[in-house]
Amino acid sequence: MRMSYLKNGWVCLFFLSLFNGIPDVVYSMEKEKVTGTGCFPLAGIDRKEAREKAKVLAKEDAVRQHSAWNVAMQGVEGTDVELIEQYVVKYLLKIDQQDPAQTQDGKICFTMHGTINGELIKRHAFRLKEQNETIRLVDSSEANPVSDFDLVITLNHADGQYKEGDKLVVFVKASMPPTLSSTKKVFLLLDYFQSDNTVVHMVPNLFSGQAELEVGKSYTFGGDNDDYDFVITEPFGPERIKGIASNQRFTDQLKTKERQGAGKEYASLQLRGLKVLAKQKTKVPEMKIAVTTKEVHTEGKDQPTGTKASPDLIM
Repeated sequence: MRMSYLKNGWVCLFFLSLFNGIPDVVYSMEKEKVTGTGCFPLAGIDRKEAREKAKVLAKEDAVRQHSAWNVAMQGVEGTDVELIEQYVVKYLLKIDQQDPAQTQDGKICFTMHGTINGELIKRHAFRLKEQNETIRLVDSSEANPVSDFDLVITLNHADGQYKEGDKLVVFVKASMPPTLSSTKKVFLLLDYFQSDNTVVHMVPNLFSGQAELEVGKSYTFGGDNDDYDFVITEPFGPERIKGIASNQRFTDQLKTKERQGAGKEYASLQLRGLKVLAKQKTKVPEMKIAVTTKEVHTEGKDQPTGTKASPDLIM
């Protein structure tokens, strides 16, 4: 996701490197030649569509033939393997030659030859593993204690699913139970953990005028009338929006002056800060806290279809 905003007539862009957080080593930029073959059944499907699916499978097979693939995939499981594979096919694989299509046993087959930078595969896999660790921290039970009041976060896409180029808008509203009806405002921290393992500190660092919320009033972040837009761009994958609200001002353990930073490090910092708040609440009973974590998932407009396309495909 890339964040953009308009201020004083100038359009500014904030984005961190896709490979943010990579160990400080020197990477070889040499490319390795790869060859892959993919076949797809012709039965019950338009031939043109079968051809395109076979081409995708050939590219995926070529990616898996790279010497860096098995190394990069260590510790990567399930759908994450597919996400990395799709990214490498779309952005890192350069096709140099495509052999003529072959039809055999009711399937159409393609063989493709190309080159890939293996170090970029490793970097992308590293980023995804780091992001998974960030998500684990953000979603942990310790980072989501029982709330004293309602802090509701909704999105302009109710299901949390976004495609490349979509605009993400966040709505936040605090509501009090009858026992806390005298509370008229709360203080808010709102963070967006992005799929490139960075975190955007939306409140109070970007939207400084909305660090205090009136109870019962809905607030919009990234809307048409705001200085900041949130536009979905690659890399894609799981993301989180986390809101923390309290009827008292936050301590420094949960605050930072940066607008954007490293996701995993901040998630760890935030977890420690929440533990500090929990201890404070035992000493200050009138202190009330609410925590809400909202799931977001992003993907490309033309996300490649891979092995999920058909249970009958063979490689």
